Amino acid sequence: MKKFLFHLLWLSFLIFSLAACGGGGDTAAGAAAPAAATTSSISGVVADGYVSGATVKVYSDVDMTAEIGSGTTDASGNFSITISANPVPAILYIKTTGGLDIDTNMPAPTMMFAGAYVDGSLNVTPLTDRVVKEFISAGGTLEGAYTTISGKLGISDANLKGNPVTNPATESGMYDILSSGTQGNTLPDGNYQIKLLYFLGDEMRDGLYITGITSGAKPIEGRVKTISIEITGGNITGTFNIDDVAGDETIEGRVQGTALYMNFYNATTNTVFRFAGELALSSASGNVLKVVGTAVTSGLFLATFTKDAPQTDDQKGHLFAAIAHVMEGWNYAAARDVFFYGKPRIAWGSGKIATFHPGDFTHFDYTELNISVFTDFDTELPIVEEKAGIATFIGDSRIWVSRETFLWATTVPIWNAGSSTWGETPVGNLTLDLYHIGVAGNPKGMALSVTPVIGNPFAAFSNRVAAITERVGMRNSTAAIFLQPSATYNVQAAVVDVQMLAKTRTSLLDTVNNPSAANFEMAFSGGSFTAPALNSDGLLIGWEASAHGTSPYVTKIVSGNTFITRSDNTEDWAAFNGAVSGADYLMSVEMYEGGAMSGTRLQGGTFLTYNLAYLPMSMVMFAQKVGTTPPNVIGTRNFLARSLYSTLGGGTASGNYTYHKNAWSYGSLTINTVTGIGSLTITSSGVTVTVPMTVVKETGMVHIYGALGEGYLDLYWPVGGKKATYVRSANTAGTGLVTDVGEAYVTE
Repeated sequence: MKKFLFHLLWLSFLIFSLAACGGGGDTAAGAAAPAAATTSSISGVVADGYVSGATVKVYSDVDMTAEIGSGTTDASGNFSITISANPVPAILYIKTTGGLDIDTNMPAPTMMFAGAYVDGSLNVTPLTDRVVKEFISAGGTLEGAYTTISGKLGISDANLKGNPVTNPATESGMYDILSSGTQGNTLPDGNYQIKLLYFLGDEMRDGLYITGITSGAKPIEGRVKTISIEITGGNITGTFNIDDVAGDETIEGRVQGTALYMNFYNATTNTVFRFAGELALSSASGNVLKVVGTAVTSGLFLATFTKDAPQTDDQKGHLFAAIAHVMEGWNYAAARDVFFYGKPRIAWGSGKIATFHPGDFTHFDYTELNISVFTDFDTELPIVEEKAGIATFIGDSRIWVSRETFLWATTVPIWNAGSSTWGETPVGNLTLDLYHIGVAGNPKGMALSVTPVIGNPFAAFSNRVAAITERVGMRNSTAAIFLQPSATYNVQAAVVDVQMLAKTRTSLLDTVNNPSAANFEMAFSGGSFTAPALNSDGLLIGWEASAHGTSPYVTKIVSGNTFITRSDNTEDWAAFNGAVSGADYLMSVEMYEGGAMSGTRLQGGTFLTYNLAYLPMSMVMFAQKVGTTPPNVIGTRNFLARSLYSTLGGGTASGNYTYHKNAWSYGSLTINTVTGIGSLTITSSGVTVTVPMTVVKETGMVHIYGALGEGYLDLYWPVGGKKATYVRSANTAGTGLVTDVGEAYVTE
């Protein structure tokens, strides 16, 4: 594989943000102006399959602040809207939210359109949505954005603007867009059934084990929860016993734009489960925090959402066909361990999904794999044999599981019954099961590495989970890749973690302005990296590793739109296991259109009594191609925020049940990077406030800050990204101690 260079330095004063409602958009210069139409009404269709009940809003500006008409699609996806401006503006900007795809009875994605109205009808589709995002994030002209996306998809401009239900070329391009994994959707009001699967890090310490997919004493199938919720005005309510302890938990939460937050809380046990993630194709993936009293543990989750109205067999067939279109073919693959024993691993490569079985809606086949795995410093794991498996859907959840078998020569984590500890045992050629878990149509998932049966005294401890891995698998869609092969990018990043608590906001700002004084978790400066060249298969996959003995030892991976890096200060991973402090870390970020990235970073060492490897950092980044300028941002976006770590509510470093139960908010964020003026409207615990904010764009990273309540908020958002990080400090002057750090979803 071609090697690539990567140098990152971290940005550090951060953010507290809370919420979001309202439509959104960003400015981009240079929209061409054809002659204005004279009609005072427009008509069109909303389609990724025809979408009924979608809200359609029409604007005269790319910022989508000047609304000139609105309406709702009928049962066939059609709309007709009277425009308040006469004549109709030369360029129209349209945004659709909500609604159901009539072919599948599933919630439709949020979509946008920009262009001239031609008498007759216009199509609002995932393809036109991608054009608007390109226009917003890259700047330039609207015609240039159409040319860029039609070139990536290999279709004509006319097909790019076509109807995907009736035009096969448009349909093919649409599935390329949907397979990229960045097309979000919201959930309209109604009753839903959730299929939820999660794993927590402390389960591994308690001896988590798996014996199969659908059978055995501990099958994965048995962990999928079926939960009923109601969504009213975006608010989520319900009850469910999520942990099978002391009765039902109360469910509360919010769907805000294309982001999701859910609390499951139990006042009797002082326990709250806090789920947050992005919605894509009626599914969600993200991380979960479990708070019991003042103790916090983290984990990963996957979920699907289905309206209570049952699907007909015809709708199931349409859904399965759509899934096949999105997933079949070569898929990028990248993964990194999140919870593990011994040394964390990184895996990357590609896999091929070749055959779906449309008759029974139960499974699909992997036919080829090309996976590389690092387990120890600069030694690439010698894989003797690699076998792909059949992926099985669990019930009607769209959550799928595939057991993949590796035969390799190495040491593996083994449970030692005598000392009740995990160790690494040389075993020669070994068959190891790896359970891939995903949601059809969603690029994010997880994997479980399961220990083999070695024989006495380890036989009783076979099927133990030795690692819980975050994985990203994305179809080989050029529409999803913003990195240009071999191009060089400047990078900024903003990271929040538990170690920032009880430090002063002023000291964090001093660190930002004086990188040489920074410690490892909060350094800031400009950095750069060069993307890999395309490999022999035409895929954007590359890696490089430091020379053995180099301190710190660093491995870096690019696979499609995923970047992963691992660093070990002394090549022993001691800091990761909490034995010493140090710069050991393992991070993974997903790249969006235009240069925005977001993900998590696991840090080595300890903080107070906490092993930092179990308390993930949240991070956002922006990669700007050398020689380009990110566009300015003007508009309003949805916000949905939650605290991660806090000293509020009586917790020493992590907050407590009472605080975290209420430590989330939603609303809207208005940004203008030209004037430097913004505002934040948020609702938290039933109280709504609007406060002014200062806005500063530092290349592609926007710093939004100001007094909020009795404290101060610093928010960092990469232009075009779906997530921000925040720091909240104690007084309105901006000189107090940091009391709260967290993350916010910034969505259409």
